[in-house]
Amino acid sequence: LLRGVVNGLEVQQAYTPISPGNAEGCFEVLMKCYEAGLMSQYIKTWKKGDTVFWRGPFGGFPYQPNKHGELLVLASGTGLAPMLPILWSITDDKEDETFVTLVGCFRTFEKIYLKSLLQDLARYWNIRIFYVLSQETSLEKLSWSYQENTYTGRLN
Repeated sequence: LLRGVVNGLEVQQAYTPISPGNAEGCFEVLMKCYEAGLMSQYIKTWKKGDTVFWRGPFGGFPYQPNKHGELLVLASGTGLAPMLPILWSITDDKEDETFVTLVGCFRTFEKIYLKSLLQDLARYWNIRIFYVLSQETSLEKLSWSYQENTYTGRLN
């Protein structure tokens, strides 16, 4: 939970850590800034060395290795964030043979969050990643490495 003050008004926003579950001493979050968003205005004022106030994380994920043979994971936009610790938990455990198919839904190819990280995860034998782009009409401009796993349209 991130807290800040914008124009004298206290604002707070929950963010999901995207760091691996075994990370110590630091954490990473995926943030999308909105032009009119109060928290976005606060974040845009940050300078290197500033102190920001976080609480949490709260809760966890109840994933158990090898409990399911296959997982289908659907994520849209920043909803990708809570899926990453689960994927890292699976790929970091050499004994876990769970097969995962992640379907990530984004507006355009340029709006795919964490592309290189997702490409790295897709190199594991048990991780497949597909993209559904709702505002693209053609995949011709995409590199061949993305074309075979990318579709246009919407999931309904």
